[in-house]
Amino acid sequence: MHRVKAGDVYAVPLSDGVNALCRVLYKSSYFKHVALVGCYGTHLPSIPCSDQMKSGLLGTALYTTVQPMKISDWQFLENHELRPDETELSRRLVGGEVWLGDEHLGPAESCDKDLSEMQTYGERLFRRKLAALLAAQVPSPRPSNPADASRCR
Repeated sequence: MHRVKAGDVYAVPLSDGVNALCRVLYKSSYFKHVALVGCYGTHLPSIPCSDQMKSGLLGTALYTTVQPMKISDWQFLENHELRPDETELSRRLVGGEVWLGDEHLGPAESCDKDLSEMQTYGERLFRRKLAALLAAQVPSPRPSNPADASRCR
């Protein structure tokens, strides 16, 4: 069984027969069995994953459980190490507190109001969200510069 880690790239089958190209952007040790997964579009086996991912994320990365990656029909393709700006995608609110990866940064302040709340989707809803992202094909805004991500100072 494959051990899930950040940077892992998967082809995720959807109900319409299309495979979404997805990548693990963060795998939590603190929040057990939770991972942040980004969708890069439709998986095209004839094109290298690195070339397909150059256009960036579609929409927003989503939190889900790692179980489907281990025991479901997700096909592991390869691993691409994350860039520092990609780790910023795990900055979020959890119960009114700010987290970056597994690091607790403290209570949310007014400057944190635009951060998304961590919502973890089960496999079925996660696949529906992927299908909607592929249908819309809306690119995600580029991750912010980590140097600009300092806390409200």
